[in-house]
Amino acid sequence: MKISPAGYAKSAATTLGPSSANSATSRASAVRDIGRFKMPVLLMEGEQSPPLFKRMRAAVQQCLPSAGLVTIPKAGHQMHQMNAAAFNAELAKFLAE
Repeated sequence: MKISPAGYAKSAATTLGPSSANSATSRASAVRDIGRFKMPVLLMEGEQSPPLFKRMRAAVQQCLPSAGLVTIPKAGHQMHQMNAAAFNAELAKFLAE
């Protein structure tokens, strides 16, 4: 199923409501509500990401058990810069599904 970036944004806004991303106080409810996402989700992490980011990814993954997960080799948190080729390949593969 192909969804445009605008389609993802619209789906997220519809799911979470317009104010969910607008304030720090609503972030906790946004995390709780993330499990309501109906669109495909891909979680990405760098092989060398700090433990904190891996714990954060694991928490999000618990809310989205159907989400895909890829680990970008030879990259940390800024995987899109540290290993752009692998990042772009995985993102392109996900978007083509």
